[in-house]
Formats: sequence, C-alpha cells, structure tokens
Amino acid sequence: MTDAQRSLPLSGIRVLDLTHVWSGPSATRLLAGLGAEVIKIEGAHRRDFLRGTGTADARSRYPDQDYGPDPWNRNAWFNTVNTDKRDIVLDLKDPEGLELALLLAERSHLVMANFRPGVLDRMGLGYAALCERRPDISLIEMTGYGRSGPMAGLQAYGAQFDAMSGSAFLTGDGKEPLLTGFALSDPIAGLAAATAATSAIAHWRRTGRGSCIEVIQRDAMIPLHGEYLLAASRGEEVAEELNADARIPVQGMFVAQDGRWLALSVHDQEAWERLCALLDDQAGDALGAYRTVEQARDSSSRVLDIIATWVLRQEADVAELAHRMQENGVAAAPVNTAAEVYEDPDLHRGFLVELDHPRVGRHHYPGLPLTIDGRRCAPRAAAPVLDADTDDVLRERLGMSEAEVRRCRERGVIGVPEDLAVATRPASTQVMERTR
Repeated sequence: MTDAQRSLPLSGIRVLDLTHVWSGPSATRLLAGLGAEVIKIEGAHRRDFLRGTGTADARSRYPDQDYGPDPWNRNAWFNTVNTDKRDIVLDLKDPEGLELALLLAERSHLVMANFRPGVLDRMGLGYAALCERRPDISLIEMTGYGRSGPMAGLQAYGAQFDAMSGSAFLTGDGKEPLLTGFALSDPIAGLAAATAATSAIAHWRRTGRGSCIEVIQRDAMIPLHGEYLLAASRGEEVAEELNADARIPVQGMFVAQDGRWLALSVHDQEAWERLCALLDDQAGDALGAYRTVEQARDSSSRVLDIIATWVLRQEADVAELAHRMQENGVAAAPVNTAAEVYEDPDLHRGFLVELDHPRVGRHHYPGLPLTIDGRRCAPRAAAPVLDADTDDVLRERLGMSEAEVRRCRERGVIGVPEDLAVATRPASTQVMERTR
C-alpha cells in the first residue's frame, strides 16, 4: 500500500461486496476509491450479471467491439464500475464455501448486498448470522421497494425506479414520459448506499457498534424532484416546456451554425441585463422591450425565439460562444457528445486515468469527482478478472495454507471449474432473485 492509499479516509476498512449489476457496485466503487479494501464475491455459476455473456450484449460494450474468448472479463461497463476491487469466487451453496464467506465477514467491517429482501437470510448471510460472527459488523442492504409491504418481492430495475419515483414523467415533455437513460436511478441509489456505508463506519468508529441499514432504491430518486412533490401536496400542478425550469426565468437549448447546441440559463436581473448587452443591436433591441427578467419570463416563448435566432446567426462555434457568454457573466455551456466529453483536456488532468487491464489492454477509466488534500481520487487498479484474487485473499485474510487452498479449488468450493471457464450462461438465468 502506497502512502497515498494510506492517507485516504477509508484506508484500513474492509468491505465484503455481495452486490451485482450497477447500483451496488457503484456504491462499493466509491468506497474502494476512498481507500477501503473491497472484496467482491461472485459465484462460478452466478457471475455478476454486468459482466455479460458476450452473446446477448451490445458489441459496443466491448473494446474494439470484440467479445473475445472470455467476454465476462472484457465488458467495459463492468470494468468501469469495479476498479480498485479484489475478486473472489466462492460456491455459497456449499457449506464450506459459506463458511469461508462468514470467516471473511468476521474480518470485515462492512457487508453490502443488493438482493431481494430475504435472499441474504436464505443464503445464511443475513444480519443475524453476520453478527454471530462479528457483533460490531455493519450491513448495508439495498432493496428495491423495502423489506416489507406489498411491493417487497417485486422485481426492481432502473426503469421501474424511474417510473415509480415520478422521474420518467418529469423528464418527459408533459405529454409522454421519458426514461432518464438506461438506469440513472442505479448510480443514484449507489450514492445513497455509499453515504449509508460511510455513516455506518463513522458510527462504528465513535461507538464500537455496527449498524443494519436498508437503502430503498426507488426512494433514492424522489429527493431529486422535491419541489414538484411539494406542489403536488398543495394540489398544484407544475407545467413546464422541455428544457425549461420553473425556477429559472429564461432557459433553453439553441442550435448554432456548426450544428452543435448551446445551453443557456438566466437566473436573475443582473444576468438578464448582461445577456441583453451581449447581443447585437437587432436582437438587443428586440429583447429591450422586456426590461426585467420577470417580463422576460412572462413572454418566454417570444424571448427564446429571439435568442435562438441570434445564436443561429453567430459565426463562432458553440464552445467559443459559450466562453464569450461566461466571460460576460451569463451561464452557458456547449452541449457535448460523449466523444467531446472524452476529448475534453480538463478531464484528463486527473479524472480520466489510463489503467492496464490483463484482458483488454490500456484504457481510460473515470475516478471519483473529488480531490482530497489537493489530490484527485483517481482509480489505482483496473477491475479484477473473474477469480483473480481468490487464492491470495484466502491466504492473506484467512491464513489458509497452499494445500488448503488447493483442496478447496479441487473440490469446486472456490474458483471457476475448467468446464465453466470457457462457457457462458444465458443472461436470463442470471437475474433470478436479483435486483440491481
């Protein structure tokens, strides 16, 4: 461990990671990035679903669009969300494999999981079983809709969280709902779970006691649109045009000559006056009829049309136009594509870091959006290949001998059997009893 790792706030904390897909691994990635030792447990017959199969996945998720001979180690999505972790493979249905997991729990501060309610208990890894081995352990359990109630056992994925939290309707144009992407609610729930985990660690450091914390993933989305819920509680409706915001007098996206888009927001009277002064005489005179930002709000459709016409007349590219506006005190930014985000030199100053992965070679991976004592929280190690650390973890953390490890591997208690190492499972069989 380097001095930089030792200085991270969660250095010395060990996390047993039973999460899978996106929401849970997002949480444990944050903990790993903050210095915790995260030991990810997978099964030979139940790999993390996000590893993919290489048969049903989009090729775009694999470097050079090549599944390769072991696609479960090449999936870019998995490899992005599992940096800085260790990976072990245990057969938790075998009593000896379960015992190994419990022995690791004894030596861990925190266990995290995102199965359906009751699954951990049936596996023999529920909170009561964990506390028998380590009374001060903490468990963070991410459920879809809570442990109890009529929805407790329902399947829970990002699209359903979007829908049930109201986010899909609020993201749409008021006529039709729109999902926020593949599953924006997953990493948001992950952020909530990571916050819960750090709270449990702080509580343990202060009191010496563990915690059992449930993170309800649907509910994690709801605070993102509190003002709309407040309006609904008063019987009011909030009607907005696409890209508008009821709290911001003038806001929109405008296409420029180069075909790219400019996002612009005017929050107050000062910004309104600065925008009017920035525009040319033709547009400035047209906007001059609206002396206050509130008048502009009341005539927003006409005001947005004037700004759109002005933006389209400008010969400067969008980046230059946004820069000019920012220099004059107007909030503006280019609407970047994914390629433009990746090429942004500012992100290559410590946020995007090149790492070598044994199956996919050298690629950039994102760090955490943090600096600690002036140092960026960049990823230190690429995501582990399946079964990468099983033997080392059992030797280092449980003190097992080479002979003991070899015996467990020969019995199939640990590791991936040779016949499974070259086979893929249909994705549909991997999601049973799982939530994100």
